[in-house]
Amino acid sequence: MSFRVFLVIAFVVCSAQQVCAERVQWSTAQGGNGHWYEPVQSLGIDWWTAKAAAEAAGGYLATLTSRQEDEYVYSLIANDPLMWKYDGVISWHGPWIGGYQLLNSEEPAGGWQWVTGENWEYTNWLLYEPNNAVGGTEDRLQYFGRYEKSDTWNDMVAHGFYVNPGYIIEMDTYVVPEPVTLAGLFCGLAGLGAYVRRRCAA
Repeated sequence: MSFRVFLVIAFVVCSAQQVCAERVQWSTAQGGNGHWYEPVQSLGIDWWTAKAAAEAAGGYLATLTSRQEDEYVYSLIANDPLMWKYDGVISWHGPWIGGYQLLNSEEPAGGWQWVTGENWEYTNWLLYEPNNAVGGTEDRLQYFGRYEKSDTWNDMVAHGFYVNPGYIIEMDTYVVPEPVTLAGLFCGLAGLGAYVRRRCAA
């Protein structure tokens, strides 16, 4: 294998660990709040890791405080198969969003909060949700549908009872993202260096 081919392969593999859609603004001209949203595909991620990743990116897990915002954010993922996971029975599990239930709250609908502390007034629960089906542990919020993808919500255990396919970042102002290509380049160069060392030692 040539060094050039090896570098390309290493670059692609390292860069593909997390797939981000384009960061878009819900502009005031559209009737929006001026915030930026970024769906991130990361198969098997738990809610706590998603929350930390959103904050590290300069934002937070999306808080959907109105029907208009909910519809806009859902439109970013509705037709993206990477942002949904079918459980093989009847349910479609979508990305994490920034709602959580306070410990020891009245089940199943008491004590829900947004990670930003915004008022919890608008909700869009799927019929019969929240239901705390996994007794006492379904306390994190995700997009969820039965039989088909939907903009409705479900309460879910933080680690994801099924594989959660990603999360949605919200930013009040635009934060320049870390260039994925640059991270991939460093990763590829590291792999190339290791390969060269092995060749030289042979």
